Amino acid sequence: MPPRRRHGWRRSRPTSSRWLRRSRRWWPGCEPRSSAPPRPSSAPRGRTCAGAARGGRPSTTRRSRPLTVSLLAATSAELEATLAPALPGRQAVGRGIVLPVHGLCHRPGAGALRAKLLVDGEPNPAWLEPWPGRFDRSQRHAFWSWASFGPVERERTIELELELRRRDGSRHLTRLGSIGLVPTARAPLEILAPEDGPRIVVCMTTCDPDPELLERQVRSLRAQTLQSWRCVICDDCSSPTGAALVRRAAASDERFVLAPTPGPRLGVYENFERVLSRVPRWAEAIALCDHDDEWRPDKLAILWERLQGPRTTLVYSDMWIVAHDGRELAATYWTGRLNNHTDLASLLVANAITGAASLFRAELLEDVLPFPPRIDGAMHDWWIGTIALALGEVGYVSEPLYHYIQHSANVLGHFKGSPWPTANELAIMLRERLPRGREYADTLWRARCNYFEHVRRIVLHAMTLELRCGDRPDAAKQRAIRRMARLDSSVGHLLWMTARGLSRWGRPSTTLTLDLLLARGIAWRLWTDAATRLL
Repeated sequence: MPPRRRHGWRRSRPTSSRWLRRSRRWWPGCEPRSSAPPRPSSAPRGRTCAGAARGGRPSTTRRSRPLTVSLLAATSAELEATLAPALPGRQAVGRGIVLPVHGLCHRPGAGALRAKLLVDGEPNPAWLEPWPGRFDRSQRHAFWSWASFGPVERERTIELELELRRRDGSRHLTRLGSIGLVPTARAPLEILAPEDGPRIVVCMTTCDPDPELLERQVRSLRAQTLQSWRCVICDDCSSPTGAALVRRAAASDERFVLAPTPGPRLGVYENFERVLSRVPRWAEAIALCDHDDEWRPDKLAILWERLQGPRTTLVYSDMWIVAHDGRELAATYWTGRLNNHTDLASLLVANAITGAASLFRAELLEDVLPFPPRIDGAMHDWWIGTIALALGEVGYVSEPLYHYIQHSANVLGHFKGSPWPTANELAIMLRERLPRGREYADTLWRARCNYFEHVRRIVLHAMTLELRCGDRPDAAKQRAIRRMARLDSSVGHLLWMTARGLSRWGRPSTTLTLDLLLARGIAWRLWTDAATRLL
């Protein structure tokens, strides 16, 4: 009898071998449990993991990065460790950066009890999970931690070490590698500023654009009533045909500047980071632009007028949801959720600020760049929005100012429906999802995924906000940042997140029901820590 279909996909129960295969997705280059140490992986290829430093669903790694961590597999006389994936050999810091560190450690003898990551001798807490997730007295553990770096005045090299305390009371230390820190990620272009009016820079990214949509977007930019803008374009390794389209579009108007983009394909997140680093220093405001939308002629003028509030750092608008052929699918973006531009904690949980709808002050770049490493679904506009709200006020224009065109190549499409299940769907979910016997393993796996895909992303963003913003946010926002930066640290935070989810259950919310998923991930993290210490 074939597996039952539910909501259009096949549901199958995990076996122990499937558990192992899934676990290996999280820690590339790692082998099943054996008496041999972990196999060093000098150049991880193909697929990476959602809990990796670059995060997200399995995706193609940045294989041609010119520099990698100087030591992927480190061995001391009694302790062996493998980083997976490798940290970058050079990292821009700006006003501070937090990097996730993941890997495996192995040593014959008594089981591990506690680990620390030493960053130039400074201890940082690290967490252990017996590999590949079954709690016995294994000799091999997965470990993860954070490496925080403050501003630097000149390039310097930082050493990373792993310290492990065993159950027999012994301590063991091994070198993980080194990373070079550079002060800034900005490389501004030297282009002429507009002579009159506000100096606005439009940042556009492209990658094999649709010819019709690109022409439509360029035409809408040229038709803006506010003409004092310049558009910087970064193409992300398009095919020869796509690159020719972008060059032709840039040559159509002297206000378009095509920035040189050597190197491998980065993806939308890092390509926006690259184009923002090329913004000229004379810029007063920055607008983000997708190559496949269409702007209303007065979009820049309206957003610039609303940006003039004394504490306003960013303004964004509503949008029309439009099909490729021009049919209107929705007159507003907010068809399945509530808008949010005032609650920083909820914004860290679920993004509500769309980049293509936004205009923000150029001075925010000092805090925005460099972007935190990408984990799971983190996007550039999400990070920019949290910085803007932490340091000031975010304004909202309720009238639609551009066409958000839906097509098969959208990186993120419009969320069309309500996230709340019907009564019949809820009954099916409860009947099929309650753990029975072997399904407890699947329940733990889903909770583990929630932790690495969602909780760690929020913690990373909050820790970076805390490092860069300091005491500049007001008292309420500082409390929200501190709470979210320590979201996985205590039962109190678990209860708080659970209460948030239950209070929003059954009605539309700003966080798309993610609160209870986060609570499940936090519970897995606390249970894992307790089980590692006790078993």
